Formats: sequence, structure tokens, C-alpha cells
Amino acid sequence: MLKGSHAALVVILFAALALSSGCGSRDEELVLARIGHETITNRELMSRLGELPVHTRQQYGTPEGMIELLEKMVEEETLFQAAVESGYDTDPEIARAMEIVRRRMMIEAYYRNEVDSGVKVPEEDILAYYEEYGEQFPRPASIRLRHVMTETKA
Repeated sequence: MLKGSHAALVVILFAALALSSGCGSRDEELVLARIGHETITNRELMSRLGELPVHTRQQYGTPEGMIELLEKMVEEETLFQAAVESGYDTDPEIARAMEIVRRRMMIEAYYRNEVDSGVKVPEEDILAYYEEYGEQFPRPASIRLRHVMTETKA
């Protein structure tokens, strides 16, 4: 946590929340924090909040939670800038890892948008394929038990 700037962040965030209640475009660009030459705006804070899973979004949806989220964003940006200043942006190991992630993301996006979205296999075709090639899909061993209850053994 950033203890020294906490009070200033609280004042700035509450002012931003008060001003952004109308959600106008000017309020969305309200600068909540400056880290070096970079800024974090109200729009970016709200965008980050919207990207969170529902249960986490509820945690950060309160004014106190938004302050905590803003502090996390400030800390993240501070660490990023420190990493760049230390030369990590030119580290060959990191460049290789980034290329791997870039390739995976592009493949996933292509598959999702170009391949998967256009393929619709009718249920009948799926069942026909399964009937024809069912032996390739072995079923796990199973036992079926039945118990019939009667008044007498006879």
C-alpha cells in the first residue's frame, strides 16, 4: 500500500466520484492519479472495475474498494515504470516470453472469431458420427444394479 499518498488519493477519488455521478465524457477523463508522465483517469478506473469478475467487482464497487483498486493500479504503474527504467523492456528473455503470449492470443482470437464462430454442426450429424465411429469412444466400465422389493421371497 502507498501510505503517504493514501489521504490524497482518498480526497481525489471522492471528488472524482462526486463529479462523475453524471457520467459525462469530461468526468470520465478526470485524472485520478499521475505516475511519472502517465495518468490514471476515472474512465480507466471504471474500465478496470468492469473487467473484474463479478464477485471481485462487488468487493471493489464501494468507495473504499475503488480507492484500493486505484492504489493497486498506481502500484502496478509504478512497478512497470521501474521495470522499464531498469531495462527489463529490452531483456531478451522477456521479449521471447512476450512473443509466445502474443502468438497464443492471436491464435485464440483468430480461432474464436474466424473458425469457431462460423462452425455450426447439426445435432443429427453429431449423432450420426458417433453411431458410425462409436468404437473410438470407449465407455468406462460400469455396473447396473437393480433391486426389486417384494412382500415375500416367492
